[in-house]
Amino acid sequence: MKIQSKRSKVRALSALLALTTIWVAGLTNAQQRGRPQTLQVPSDQFPTIQSAINAAANGDKIRVAPGVYNEFVPLERAIGVVNYQPPDGGGKIESLLIRGGAGAGILGVAIEGRFPTPLEVKQVIIHQGVRGVAGSFSDFSAEECKVADMLWHGFSIKAKGKIQIAESVVELCGGLGYYGNNTETGSGDVSLLNDTFGVNSGGGILIFGNAKPVGVTKCYLYANRYAGIRLKEVGLAAICHNLIKLTQPRKIDGKFGDGIVAECSENVIVCQDGQNFALDYLPPGIEDSARAGVTTIGSNVSLTNVKFECNLIDLDAEDGGLSGCPNHPSSFDDKGGNLCGCDGANVACQVKSLNLDPPDPVPQP
Repeated sequence: MKIQSKRSKVRALSALLALTTIWVAGLTNAQQRGRPQTLQVPSDQFPTIQSAINAAANGDKIRVAPGVYNEFVPLERAIGVVNYQPPDGGGKIESLLIRGGAGAGILGVAIEGRFPTPLEVKQVIIHQGVRGVAGSFSDFSAEECKVADMLWHGFSIKAKGKIQIAESVVELCGGLGYYGNNTETGSGDVSLLNDTFGVNSGGGILIFGNAKPVGVTKCYLYANRYAGIRLKEVGLAAICHNLIKLTQPRKIDGKFGDGIVAECSENVIVCQDGQNFALDYLPPGIEDSARAGVTTIGSNVSLTNVKFECNLIDLDAEDGGLSGCPNHPSSFDDKGGNLCGCDGANVACQVKSLNLDPPDPVPQP
């Protein structure tokens, strides 16, 4: 199912004839009865998704009829991390519209240091809440999803294993489109592929911590504030074949407005070619940034075949002390094929230093 406009997507979901299935793996009463059961929502016994989750046992499945469910669905109950870790693990939420929610549309909770089992989310819309998908996950994947109109972040994830988000749209969030925290759980593995992040007030993407590798590939980032992509203390990141356009300064103080900001990160690769397009059809580039196309603050950034178009400045190198890593040198490694200029006039790419104020601390998840 392709991501469409909000209105057409809601109509399409409301018209679904097939029932949606939420697979439930392992709750505390998992072994108290034998053969798995199917719980129907809505029904007299289970009028809400939450009431069915509360009654479900290991191996059960919840069949959810098409519709809009104005409720908060906590994930720690849905995939069974409360005193039980199913040997095969995992859960799946598919073809569901979640509206509102005081905390998050989908929430993963680590209990006594144990992360929820892997979760797969597909063709889910989360609309008008505080956060879309938030919390702790061992592995998490989202495909063909849309998260919009959040008061805070669209995705706010602390990961122990792999995070994969593909063919999804995150727009109009008061915080970040994607907030990834890998500071406490190991190296992690983050892949964002063919996604759209647009008009998010806190920025398009922030990945914070020792994640390696990070891949942001063939994504379209437009009209985000502060930074299209911000990397802080990341081990290895490949930011390739993306279109990052119209990044704006933060509204309250006019700070930044950069396509990419790399802070205290070991190895950041920015690359493009003539064969791979953002979203498979948009020519890649870093364009119309209110300030810099790429800023390095105590990071090594390599550039290959990158097109910089109509940014205020194309490359900015600042001292790592601004981000708390004074011993990290700031450098750009020109691998060739890079183009800078505006309106068809190509000029040599130049590195400048603007003696910026320090970047903001990483925001709350």
